[in-house]
Amino acid sequence: MIYENIEFHNNVELEPASGGGLAIRRYPKAVRDSLCQLGRLVSQESAGCELRFVTESPNHGLDKIFFVGGHGHYNFGDHRNSLSEKDADSYLRINALKDSGINEEVWCTNINESKHYNTEIANETIKFIKDRDKSKAFFSWCSFPDPHHPFSPPEPWYSMYLAEKLCVKAISRTINKNEPLFFKKFYESHGLKDGTLKEMIAKNYGMISMVDHNIGRVITELKNENIYDDTIILFFSDHGDYMGDHGLMRKAALPYEGVYRIPTLWCGPGISQQVTDALHSTVDLLPTILDLLEIEVPNDIQGVSQKDVLNQQKKSIRENCYAEYDESIYNERVRFLRTDKYYFSYMFTCKYGFLFDMDKDPDQKQNLFYDPKYNSLVNELFVELAKQSIKTEPWLPKKLCHA
Repeated sequence: MIYENIEFHNNVELEPASGGGLAIRRYPKAVRDSLCQLGRLVSQESAGCELRFVTESPNHGLDKIFFVGGHGHYNFGDHRNSLSEKDADSYLRINALKDSGINEEVWCTNINESKHYNTEIANETIKFIKDRDKSKAFFSWCSFPDPHHPFSPPEPWYSMYLAEKLCVKAISRTINKNEPLFFKKFYESHGLKDGTLKEMIAKNYGMISMVDHNIGRVITELKNENIYDDTIILFFSDHGDYMGDHGLMRKAALPYEGVYRIPTLWCGPGISQQVTDALHSTVDLLPTILDLLEIEVPNDIQGVSQKDVLNQQKKSIRENCYAEYDESIYNERVRFLRTDKYYFSYMFTCKYGFLFDMDKDPDQKQNLFYDPKYNSLVNELFVELAKQSIKTEPWLPKKLCHA
C-alpha cells in the first residue's frame, strides 16, 4: 500500500452516492469531464503520453479502457463479458460457496480469486505497465469496485476475519429534534438490522485486504520496472459507508463523516512524508496532479491545488470544503460545508439543518442547528454555503458571442 508519504485526514467527497469511480471532477452540477481533460492535457504536455484507465466508470476519449461496472453479483462490462456463463453465475448468491444466512448482504462468492474482477483489474494494470511505450510518460486509472456492499469476497478473503473476534462499537443513533418524515423513510431503507454488523464488517475487512493485496501487486510491478520512485501515486475512494454508525448502513444524504470523510494517500517525487489534517476535497485532485506535473491548470477547473501542502510549503490551503448531494429517489437536495471546526449541512426539500462542533462532538451526536445560542453562526455558515454554491456554478459551455 501507499503509506510512505502523505495522508490527508480531512478529505471531503463531493457527492458520496454517485456510485462511480470518476472522483477527480468538477462538482456534480458541473460538467463531469475533468478526468478526460486531464488525460488530454498530460498527453499534450508529454509528447503523446500513453493513457490507460482501468476503472469502474466509462471514460470516453481515452486510448484504452478495461471497463468494470457494478459490485459483487451485479458487476458488468469487460470483465463480465470475458467470463464463461458458469464463472459469471458463480457471483450469484444462489451459487455461494458459503452463506452467512443473516441478511441479503453477506456471502462467499463461489469464484476462484484468480478470476475475480479485483484480480483482473490488477492484472490489466500490470500488463499495461509492462507493455507501455517506455519512451513516454503514462497515466493509469486503476479502480477497484470493492470494498462495497454486497459483502461477498471469494476465499481466502471471506474467512480471513472472524466476526466473533471483532471489537465493534458503532455510534448509536440520536433522535434529532423535529425530525422530518424523510428520516423515517431513510431509516427504513438504510437502517441497520439487528445482529448483522460484525459479520458485515468482517467481510468488508476481507474485501479491503483483497484490494490491498492487488494494489501491492501493481506497486511491485512499478518497482520491477524501476519507475516507482519517479511515479506519482494517488490512493483515494469515491465515498465511505455509515457501517453501523447512527444506526445506518451504506451511504446517502444524512451528513455523517463515515460517508463524506474518505482516505487520501499521496506518494511520489515532490511529496513530503507527513500526516495532515488540512482540509482537502476530491475536486482538488485534478488541479493538484496538474500542478505536480507543472502543467497549467485551466481556468474552468474547479478545486484548488494542494501542492504546497504536499511539499509542506503551507500548512493548509482551504478554509472550508463544500459538497453537494441530490437524491431523485427521495426528491431531496442537500448542501454541505466543512470547516476546521464545524460540520454544517441543510436539506432543502424537507427544510432541515445540521450543525456539529467537530472538536467537542466528533461522533456528531449533538445537532446544534436549532440551538438559539448558535443562530448567529448558522446565519454565517448559510451565507458561506451560498457563496460556495455560486462559486461552483460551471463556466461551460463557454460564451462565444453576445448581443
